[in-house]
Amino acid sequence: MADETMAAGFVSSFADYACEHGAKRDVLLTASGLTETDLSDQDNRIPLQAYHALIGTAMEQTGDSAMLLRHALSSQLEMISVVGQIVHTSASLRHSIEQLNRYVQLMFDIDLPSGTDRFELLKTDDGLWIVDHLILPDDQYLGTETSFARFISEFRMSFPDATFEIGMEVTYPPPPHVDQYPELFRVPVTFNAARNALRLDPVWDTPETAFEPGNAYDPWLRHARWAVRAARNHTRRRRGC
Repeated sequence: MADETMAAGFVSSFADYACEHGAKRDVLLTASGLTETDLSDQDNRIPLQAYHALIGTAMEQTGDSAMLLRHALSSQLEMISVVGQIVHTSASLRHSIEQLNRYVQLMFDIDLPSGTDRFELLKTDDGLWIVDHLILPDDQYLGTETSFARFISEFRMSFPDATFEIGMEVTYPPPPHVDQYPELFRVPVTFNAARNALRLDPVWDTPETAFEPGNAYDPWLRHARWAVRAARNHTRRRRGC
């Protein structure tokens, strides 16, 4: 984890949110070892450990263990990362997940087996699912919790009159704020499951959806490709490659 990085846009957005809800910005920056310059460009790469330190300090200051979850449910990905701009111009849910997998490293460094995408849209006899193939240790459950929260929040904001999520399975045990899950996720949640998966209304894998067909604008794609190269170069420098 020492070499893993993430986009500064997520860190900056959460820091702003935490300060709006009672955290002290100077304390957050000191605890994380970050500066305002580090957070000034959403494409900057931030050590993942620094982000975790900032989150932990914000939760400790406010006493709100659900703060990161609340932030994910109330923020818009397109305002945080160029990936959000690309995903929002996708022609379907399946296409948006393909784009998300293609550019996911712009948001976070992840370590998956070769040939494995992080997210899979899976249709089975028991329903339509988004499966998150990144299995984190139980004490890092926030990464899984917020990944599903972002899917949910994007659809709640974009299609407020449509049903998207209808159930959720997670590998981690109930978190400290489990009593807030019914209000925040609004679906049944199975803990200590064999996989991390979000069950969806099956209509989202049919042509009968509220998606507006479109293509990712060339400027966003050019920016994303540049950012991918920059992120890879940053990782090589950190590892001395």
